[in-house]
Amino acid sequence: MASQIFDLAYQSNHITDDSWGFIPIKTPYHFTADEYHRILQIGLLVKSIFKKAQVFISESLESGHSALFNRLVLASIAEYDRTLAKEVIIRSKEMLPMNFRPDILGDFTVSEIQAPGSGYPFQFALEMFSGTEAKRTSIIRTYKKWLGNKRAVWWLYNESLENSVHFLARACQECGIDLQVKKNSEFDPEDDFGIIIKRPPLPELLASDKGRILIRRWLDGEIEMDPPPHIIPEVKYVLFMLFHPETCHLFTDEERSICHPTFLITNYEQKVEFSNNGFYPTGSIEELADLNNKQANVVIKYGGAKKWARFGGHEVYNLTQMNHKERGDLIVRAVDDFEINGEGWIIQPFIKKKIVFPIDAQKERYVLFRPCYHINPQEEIEYVGTVMGLRGEWKVHGSSDCSFGVCIPSKK
Repeated sequence: MASQIFDLAYQSNHITDDSWGFIPIKTPYHFTADEYHRILQIGLLVKSIFKKAQVFISESLESGHSALFNRLVLASIAEYDRTLAKEVIIRSKEMLPMNFRPDILGDFTVSEIQAPGSGYPFQFALEMFSGTEAKRTSIIRTYKKWLGNKRAVWWLYNESLENSVHFLARACQECGIDLQVKKNSEFDPEDDFGIIIKRPPLPELLASDKGRILIRRWLDGEIEMDPPPHIIPEVKYVLFMLFHPETCHLFTDEERSICHPTFLITNYEQKVEFSNNGFYPTGSIEELADLNNKQANVVIKYGGAKKWARFGGHEVYNLTQMNHKERGDLIVRAVDDFEINGEGWIIQPFIKKKIVFPIDAQKERYVLFRPCYHINPQEEIEYVGTVMGLRGEWKVHGSSDCSFGVCIPSKK
């Protein structure tokens, strides 16, 4: 079985001879009681945050009460698709993604929320690699409860993930779950299925003939779709909404506690204030370019839904790793993208915290926890499981110098 798992060949652009594309950790990491409680708490808070953010955006598109947010959420969608986009976003106002996955840093704060990304095949394979039987993995148990006897389809729009997705789908079928994987050329939106569990992001879904047929079937109540066709689960704007003057009143202090202050970049004179005893910079966005590397403890990332830019860490930048010119050029890009195109870039503090993990040869590592959660039909949160990524140097995307393993609650 181990050889079959290795044959997944995740096709990272940075792989060495290791067919995983990263270093798998066989021994699970055991969360402490406090860590596990925090993981469960974050799931509940993110669900509440998602719902409030979705309702705000849907109502704004319907009434026009926020020109800023209306422009932001439609910026990545082609102009001729925006009428249909508004219709489906308004319709899906309170329809939460059934599966979501935040990225949690070493200080147990959230840096991003995805719904759900492409992490389920990774998690399934890593659980099997650590010795869990397929039918007992968290993913199979979740799918079995969620999908039941429905015929489900995974639209494989990103065909580089074909091996890993088929590996998961075969296991699902062996466990009695009717999950079919269809590549772009194979996918028929008018086929007889009950639920789409993976689809292209909303801009591409709206832009394709197959996607528009699928959306019409969803609007007519013929099929389910995860995530529903709302833009909020697909962009990185939720965290800055917790702190923005137009939206911060919607959220509680407890909800804000999931992350560090996060801001939308709008102009050069804009002031940023991260606090924390002077460790993080203060001043204007423009002044960030002139700081030295020890002072520029911030991350700037693209927040919208443009193809390529939104995933894989392609447009995420740690200013401590950039020279003055590179920082200045990035700030110009971010401000211009907002002023000219309506696209949003966000700024967050860079969390330097490293942790020593006994399961990783006692090395001090940056850590990223990626817990998965499922929302059942009663809108209750069910914790699925967590993948942990470890690396010695700060980077965004997992590759051959990154170690991945699964996390489980401590038995103590």
